[in-house]
Formats: sequence, structure tokens, C-alpha cells
Amino acid sequence: MKNIITLSFLSVVLFALFSLSVFKHISYPLLWQDESNTAMGAERVVQYGYPKVHDGKNIYNDMVMDTTISVNKRDALVGAANWGQYYFGVIGYKLAEQADDLYVKTGLFRTPFAALGMIGLALWVFFMLRFCPGKFSKLLFAALFIFLSLLSVSLTIHLREARYYSLLIFCASLVLGLYAAYRFHKPFNKIVFIGIEVAALFVIFISYSPMYAALLLTLGLSELIIAVPVYRKSGFTKAFKYILPLIMLAAASLLSIWPMIIEFNYFEAMKAVDDGGVQITWDVYKEHIATIFGYFKNYGFLWLAVAMRMLVWCNSKKLKVQRTEVFKVSNFLTLFFIVTMFTVAWSPQMMYTRYFICLLPAMSIVMIFDAFMLRHCYSTRKQKTVNYKVIVPGILFVVLFFSSFINILPQLKAHLYEMTHQYKGPLDYTIPYIKENFPRADTLIIAANYEEYAYMYYLNSKVLIGFAGTNVAEEIKLTPDIIAYRKYWPRFHSVFNSYFQRAPYDPVMFPVFDGLVNNIPELNLMPSLTHKFKTVPTENPQEATFLYIKLGQTPE
Repeated sequence: MKNIITLSFLSVVLFALFSLSVFKHISYPLLWQDESNTAMGAERVVQYGYPKVHDGKNIYNDMVMDTTISVNKRDALVGAANWGQYYFGVIGYKLAEQADDLYVKTGLFRTPFAALGMIGLALWVFFMLRFCPGKFSKLLFAALFIFLSLLSVSLTIHLREARYYSLLIFCASLVLGLYAAYRFHKPFNKIVFIGIEVAALFVIFISYSPMYAALLLTLGLSELIIAVPVYRKSGFTKAFKYILPLIMLAAASLLSIWPMIIEFNYFEAMKAVDDGGVQITWDVYKEHIATIFGYFKNYGFLWLAVAMRMLVWCNSKKLKVQRTEVFKVSNFLTLFFIVTMFTVAWSPQMMYTRYFICLLPAMSIVMIFDAFMLRHCYSTRKQKTVNYKVIVPGILFVVLFFSSFINILPQLKAHLYEMTHQYKGPLDYTIPYIKENFPRADTLIIAANYEEYAYMYYLNSKVLIGFAGTNVAEEIKLTPDIIAYRKYWPRFHSVFNSYFQRAPYDPVMFPVFDGLVNNIPELNLMPSLTHKFKTVPTENPQEATFLYIKLGQTPE
């Protein structure tokens, strides 16, 4: 009883710390390119019911491809676009709508995404607890899962992002958790099971389609593995009947997404990406696999997880008999890890962590269940074998855990600093400056070559050019009131030169490094594209952030 009370208290404390880690300073910094893209997509959904490209003032299109593919006849942004985040973003958009303060507005917009991600993690716990016999093991599982989540700064900063990552974590927990409960614990109403699975898979498809493919492949391979022994024992009819609910699920899911494949010009968009020179080759594929492995080696507990898995498989005969359900779930989630890694790596884009962030909670569960199984396996053996088959692996696991912990300790310290100090990026200087000095910012014309959506969202200004440059031919004829040129994004350099030659502009320098992005939830790529925990100040004009104000457009 005392142990249960202690574990209950520990779980509550860990959950409070994790919540603090996610929500503290969620208002900082201002929305960067991808997040402000979500905000403007949500705004278009509120106004038109879908992400409309033209509204008479600004163009909403970040797809660098022919507009005949990225924009359909209804003027909707398609081209394999991720619509799920825009519709979910409506919640945060409406919450933030009445806020005037930039940071209150930002915090309110981000909060629903963070909350959904937390709910997704809670769903993982909810589904997995049914495989833990007894109150003590349930509480221990919950405490360990929260603890591992708390140690992952990468997971935390992705949960805080107003993007599709939390949607993936939430829906993946539904798809995988519900399947595990149905297949490995106790079957329940097939209609309910199929209905929830199809709905969750649909949201995943319209949020990030490679994860949809990975999940469907995982479920299919799992059913195939299950069906083979049933077929050998009882024949084809029995095996087919056994996996029929999953066949129905897959068929219903594919039928549900087919209209969106047509609507999004999905295959045409994929071909356009290839034609544009962004192609997946065998060397790129291997590099992406190495990137994913490197991430879990540097920011996870990869070698500990591998060692535990190997030891579990070495004892598989005994565990199949004594811990059948847990053994199957752990194997199933390992299958998900492997399938997702090899599926997502096929993407031609740079291998950002966000593409495989769903693997983090799954990996934590595998580690916890493997630990439970190994403890159970060795605790039932005779005492004389303990010295050789318990102590040695135990020491190895402790060494592997602390070697991984040492790797992630700098991120934990940096995140603690981030929780207690305000981080500021380039937009945290330029946007407040415009808002404070130009009360009628909604009448301004601003030319920007990156993070243009932030100026649309916060200031309601007309913004020219942007990252995609959809309407350069017409917008080059206009004269912007303010130029927000980011020197490390040398896109449309000649267009901005023409602006500077057409009218005189006064430079306004801000003492912050003009990095590639305002900030980004990435730890695993090149230094210029990794998360900044501290403001990077500079007085060097070659590095600092600038705005250029047209003469005569004097700040008030």
C-alpha cells in the first residue's frame, strides 16, 4: 500500500513537471514560418471553409510548384497539402482572435496543439494500462512513461509547435493503441473499432500522408504475421475470418482518402516534386536512415532499447507463455518503429524530426514493457543463476541508460534556461517594432522573402513575394512600404534589388542574429536549422536583422 501511494505521488509530480515543461513560456517566441502558415490556413478556413489561396489582399501559397497543381479550380491550396492542421488550428485562432498582445495571441494559438499532444500521450497510457496486471504495475508504467517523456526535450518542443505534429501523436495513439487493445487484449465492437480507426487514419492522411502509409503497412504486416500460424493450424477460411475486420478497415480507409487524393492532385504533386529536382535516390535514402538512427542515438535511448529487445528475444520462448500480451504489444510497436523508419525515410525532403516524432512514445513503451518482461523472467529463475543472468545485464542497462542521459543532459539544461528566460528571434523584434510604430499596420505593404505569413497574421498587412513567390510578375511592379529581407534566404534577390532601386529606404537594425528561422523544434540537423534555447544577440551589421522603411513612411 505504501509503494502504491508513493508511486501515485511520484506520477502526479512527474506529470506536473512535464506539463510545466510543455506549457511554460509557450507564448515565446512569435510564430515562425511553419506555425504562421498554420495560423493563416486556419484564418482562411474560418473565412471560406477551406484554405483559399486568394482573398483579394494576400496570397496564401507556400507550395514551390506550378499553381496548376498546387491550386485547384476552387482556388484551394492543394498539391498534397496538409489540411488537418488548418482545421484544428481554428480552435487556437478563435481563442487568439480577441487578444491584442502579440504574445498572449501566440500562446493562445499554440495551446490547443500542445494540449492535444498531451492528450495523445495520455491515450497511450490509457491503452497500455490494460496490459499491466495489478495497480502497482499500472502506476509504475505511468510513472516511467511520463519520466521518459519528460527527459525528451525534443518531444516537448514539438508538442509546443502549432503544426501537425500533435495531431499525428494523438491520432497515432488512437490507431495503434486501439489496435493493440482489440487484437492483443480483448476484441470489442467491430463497427466501433473500424470507425475510429478509419477516422483517425483519415486525419493522419490529411496531416502527413507518409505516416498514413507507415501505419497502414504496420497494421497489414501485423495481421499477416498473425494470420500465418492461424492458416497453418486451421486453414484459409479461419485465417481469413480472423483478419477480416482489418481487411474491412483497410478498404474503408483507402476509400475514405481517395477523394482527397483527387482533390489534392496528390500524384501530380509528387511528380512535380521529382521534376523539380528533389528526388529520392539510394544514397539519399541511406542518409535519411542514418539521420533517424542518429537522432535516437543522440537524443533517445537507442542502445538501451536495442539491448533490452535482444535480451527479450533471447527469452522469447518463456515470455510467449508467461507474458503473451505484453510480448506481442512490444513486438508490434517494434514493427511500427521499423516500418515507419523505412517508410518516412523515402521522403525526398530533408529528414526533419517532425516526420518521425510519433516513434518517441512508441519506443518508450517498448522499453518499459521489455523491462517488465525481463524483470518477470529473471525473478522466476533459481537463485544460483542470478549472478550471471541478472546482475550483468542489469549493470549493462544502467551504463547504457546513463551514457544516453549524459548525451541529453545539455538539452535538459538548455530547456530549463528557456523555461525561465524569454527567447527572441528576428520576428520578435521586427513585428513589435512595426506594430508599435505603425498603428495602421493593416494598410502597409510589406515585402518579405521568408516568414511572410507572420506579417500577415500579426499585422494584417499586405505582404509581397514570400517564400514561394507565387505572384512575382505582378508584385514586382508595386512599391513596398517596408522591406523585411532575410539575408540567409537569398530568394528573389533581383526582385528585392529592384525595390531598393525604385525608392529610397532607411535601414533599421535590430540587435539579434538574422538566422534562417525565428526558431524551430529541431535538434538533429545542421546548426543553422536547430532549435535555439537562448536569444542570439549581435551588434554586427553583417549578422543583425534589418527592416527597411521607405522614406516618407515615417514611424508615428
